[in-house]
Formats: sequence, structure tokens, C-alpha cells
Amino acid sequence: MVDKYMLRKHSFLGRDYFHVGAGCAILLFLLLISIVSPEAYTWDLLEDRLSCVHGYVSTTDGKCVCNTDWSGERCEINPAPSCDRLKYGSCGDVLFQNAIRTRPHIKEKQEIPTCKCVDECLQHDLTTFGVDIYEEILRQNERLSFDITEYHVCKERDGTYRNSFVQELNVTKRLERRMQGGALAARSLSETAVHGDVIKEEDRTRAYRNRILRKNNRCSKNCERFGKCELFECACSSGRFGMDCEFDEEELEKAKIKSEKRNIKNELSVSVADLPGGIRRFFRGISVYHKRQDGRQFVGVHNFLESLLQNVDVIDPNSESEKALVVVPFFPVDILSNLGGEYVEFKVLLRRVLKYVSTKYISQERTMIWINAFDRSLCTPADTFRQELPPGAIVLSQSGVWRFSIDQEPCFLEDRDIVIPSALSSERGYFGISDPTHQRFEKSTKDGYLLFFKGSLRKREKFSPLGRCMGDKLFLNITECAYLYSQGVRAWLVDYYKDEKRFFLNQNASIGETYEEIRLKSKFCLVAGGAGWDQRFIDSIHHGCVPLLTQLNYSYPFHFIFDYDQFSVYIPAGSQKLKEIPVILETLGNGNYSKLLRNLRVVHEAISWSVDRHKWFDKFTIQNGAFYHTLWALSLRTNKALTDVVARKLCKLYYKNPYHATAYDILSPVVWTQLKQRCINFG
Repeated sequence: MVDKYMLRKHSFLGRDYFHVGAGCAILLFLLLISIVSPEAYTWDLLEDRLSCVHGYVSTTDGKCVCNTDWSGERCEINPAPSCDRLKYGSCGDVLFQNAIRTRPHIKEKQEIPTCKCVDECLQHDLTTFGVDIYEEILRQNERLSFDITEYHVCKERDGTYRNSFVQELNVTKRLERRMQGGALAARSLSETAVHGDVIKEEDRTRAYRNRILRKNNRCSKNCERFGKCELFECACSSGRFGMDCEFDEEELEKAKIKSEKRNIKNELSVSVADLPGGIRRFFRGISVYHKRQDGRQFVGVHNFLESLLQNVDVIDPNSESEKALVVVPFFPVDILSNLGGEYVEFKVLLRRVLKYVSTKYISQERTMIWINAFDRSLCTPADTFRQELPPGAIVLSQSGVWRFSIDQEPCFLEDRDIVIPSALSSERGYFGISDPTHQRFEKSTKDGYLLFFKGSLRKREKFSPLGRCMGDKLFLNITECAYLYSQGVRAWLVDYYKDEKRFFLNQNASIGETYEEIRLKSKFCLVAGGAGWDQRFIDSIHHGCVPLLTQLNYSYPFHFIFDYDQFSVYIPAGSQKLKEIPVILETLGNGNYSKLLRNLRVVHEAISWSVDRHKWFDKFTIQNGAFYHTLWALSLRTNKALTDVVARKLCKLYYKNPYHATAYDILSPVVWTQLKQRCINFG
């Protein structure tokens, strides 16, 4: 029968202008020819030539950009038909995630990809992207976390297991080496497991489909409206253009005209690079962090891209336009962990993208925008990768960690990169339903604890080095402690103030009371970092709780736009003032606290993403403030003028704010001076 992946969402049988009898005849014809070739007539299933079967039409050149592991002029060809993609994931997973390594504590035996599947995937990668890009994976001394010569195994048709030799690019030589290596004893595989949690054999059941396809298989609203979501990637309907199916033909033409006018006036214009799925998502990834729903903090970077693709006043449909900034839509946190996973895996993925992008834009000096949601900027536990990006690159990061060890190269360039807000992790969101008038930013509602903190300390972990940061040791060893979990502050503060009745520090909540409610009534909230980024920064602001910041060598969201002294308290890790926190906070609570809260409400709007409209946003002065501030930050970094549409949004928040006459107090004086004249001109 016809492969279910090859059928379009909009079936020809659904059109009422087809006679029922004719439709049945066509269906019978297709079923008969599918016996010969399930792919040969996919082209005829499409309504016209303005669509791609498994991908989208580029707004730059009108060609199809294929999703992961699809090829052909219209992304209609399955290049690895011998692979079960619901079992093994992508070809990248087959080649470099489904390796065999001994794990004595794992007793179940995992099914291994067939040798034919491995060979098809290797040929697809070489044919589609070239030898140079494939060889990025094979760099000497920088391989993935297994030896592909010894540990990558495939299964022959007769059931024997052999080393795959995926590092051998010549097909004939690969087959010879595979046969010369001899069959591996089945007994030697009895206590081995597939490397990586891609898809276990038992997950082919309904439980797998529920867990992955329904919960994690999410795309943007535009994609779900104008296309079909295929494991995190979009296959657009006929007549739609762009990676999120964001344009029809008329909208695309309007966007092109607007972008040309912006380029003439040197106004901010941003395009999005076309990355094929095999580059963008080489590993399929089943990350718990990529969940397209409210309450998942790692989707802030996705919110930016979705907002950009929907905004014709900024988006440039032509990614080859020399005057436009170019966003590279590569989201490593979606397919690795929030800490970068195995650092060699991130290195492989990043270098594949870099090789592809540098080849595509080789003749142009472009400002490339890279997107990142790792907790430690572009650092992993073992290495940093910021220096691998091309000159002039800007990183939009949800974390502003400068470096993660004293001798490490920078993860984040304070004078070049931009920290953007993450999304909320709180289940109750912005408290818009229970507090539509934002009373939590009024001093009268803060009748709870002086300081709130709930979270991990890590001090009790076996062999934890945080013991060297307890008591007065924190101040003596701050150079070392600055690169440990929370820079030692969480554990130190909870221990030092364990008897302070005005503080809520990891206590148990009273019966009938939630931690969310306790934080909502607290005056100040500790934000001391964790393994890098601390989500409590975002959550405390949205709860109307003034953040107490402590991190060294760190940049916070829009750090060169905001004046943080106007809405937060900063006591750096290692400072003796940590011993004076009760006095400092009580002084602020009795004096300037009301102003801090009013300013915090403005910040609350400035860092909020509202890609999907919710009724509690109706009380906001502007919608999607985080997006407009990101554009403002990009314009400042690149010396591009803001468009009138974006400038008017900012002026409305800071110059015509209905609840705060001097809302611009939260801005750095330099940037406010630049914006003020635009606001005056608007009247």
C-alpha cells in the first residue's frame, strides 16, 4: 500500500468536484501502481506545483526545503526506506546515536538497525549534504562519545551482527571491511543497549505514540493551521510559503515590498536561513524541553522566531538580502539537554550547521543571529563554542553565563550577544486569571515573607565541592566557588539564615498553601543561579516578587537596555554584604519598595512573550513585549534604525504608560535618550 508518510494532508478524494466513481477508480489505480513503486506517483497526489510533500517552499528562491530524511525536488522521496523512523528516529540517530556500548546494569536487549538501513542513511547524508559536512562528525580526537570503529553495529538479513564501519565512505570498501571483520557473537550483545534514549523497541506500542507523537510532536500555530506537523517539523499545504507556512502569495509579495523599503532606510530587517531538516535536526531528539505549550521555560527562543515569522514589519523573506540580519533556526536544546548533552554531540551538530551556513553564504558578509537556550550560554560542562561562530555573529541566548571555569574561553560576549527572556515555568502562568489588574505589584499585597527561596542546593551530593563554599569559606574561596553550582550562594544562604523567621528558605508549605502562593505574597525572591541560568528570575518578576540577584560574571535579559537598580537588588556572591541581607531588604521594604514594584510591573510587560493570545494579556499596555525588546536590542547591536511600528510599541510602554508616568525609569539613560526623541516626534 502507499506509504503513509507520502500522502498529503489534503487528499484529492476530499474535493467535492470529483465524482465518487472517478475517485474510486483513481484510488484503485494508485493502489495497483504502489505495488511497483510507492513513491513514483507522489507528485500526482499534489494539487499543484506550489507545495512540498515533506517540507516547505523557500521564500527566497521558491525551492523546496526538505524535512529530516526526505529528499527530492519536492521532498517526496524517502531515501532510507529500510529504516523504521518511528523506531530509530532520524538517519543521524541511526548513524551516531544507535551505537552499541556495554551497559551491564541494563538487562533488556535492544533491536539494532539493519546494515541496509545504515548504508541508506549514510548515502543520503553524503548525497544530500556532501562529504565535507559528513566528515565534520569524523574529526580525529573529536568523535562522539563512542568509538564508531568498534561500537557501531548493524544487523544483516540473516540475523548476524557486524561492525558497521560508518567512517568508511566508499561503499565497496565498507562492505569488504564489514565482511572481513566477521560476525559478532550474539552472546556479546546480550547485555548491551542502544546508545541514547531514541526509541526503545517496546515504545513502538500505543504508549510511544501517545508519549511522543501527541505530547511532543508540536509545531507553531501557523504550521498547524496551514500545514501538517511531522515530528517537530512543518510540511506546508499547497500555496503556503516559509518554514512556518507563514505566507500566501499575496502576503509574501507585501512582505518583500516592505523589506525593500526598510533596506533603503537602513531600518532593522531580519530574515531566516533555510536549513534542511538533516542539518537543523540531524538527531531526531525526544527532548522533554521541546514542548510547545505554556509553562515550558525553554521555548522563549521559539517564541522569538515564531513572532518574527509573523511580523511583516520586520521579516525579510529573502535570506540572501545583503542588508538583512539572518537568523539561523538551529535549536540545540530541542535535541540535547538544557546543559548541552554530551559536549561532543553538540560540537558535531554545531559544526555541521556552521559548515552548511558558511557554504550557503560564503560570498556575503552577513550578520548571523544564532539562537540558544542552554543554561550555560554556549558552554557545555566540558567546553565552550562561542569562538567557533563566524565573526560578527550575535547570539540570542536565554542565559548570560560569561564562562564556566576560570580558564575557559567566553561562552557569552557581553558587548555583542543578547540575553532574551525565557518563557514561564509556573503552572499558573502570569496570574492573569486570578489577578487581572496586577494587584501583586502593589505593596499592600506583600504581607508574607521578606525573602523567598525554594530549590536545589546540591551541597549533599557525594564528593560535592560545595563544602569549600560554606560559612566563611565562601568569601575566602569565591574565585573557585564562582564556577560551582549557584556559585555556592544557595547552600550558604540556606545554612547561614536557617533560623531567620522572616525568610522562607526551603521550608515545607503549610497545609492548604502552595509555594506559588507563598512566593506571590513575598517581598523579595532569591535568584542565585543554578547550573547557569536560574528560571526564578523570570518567575519572581511575574509574581511581583523583587529579585535578589547574586551571580558574578553574568548578564541578565536586555542587560544593556534596563537599569537593574530600578527594579532589583544586587548583592554579589562573595560579598560580605550577604551577611547583611535582612537589614538591606528591610530598609528597602520600608522605603523605596513601592517604586521597585511599580517598575517591576513595567519589566513584567517588557519580558513577556504573548505569541499565543490569552485573555490575561488584554490588561497589558503592549502585547509580546519580549519580542519588541529583542528587536530593539538587535537594532542597538547592529546600528540599525527601528521601524516606526516597533518604536511606537516601545513609546506606548515607556512614554504613554497608563499606570506609571515615569515607566522609562527602568531604562538605561543612554537608550532612553535615543528612544525619547522618537516618542516626542510621534506626539
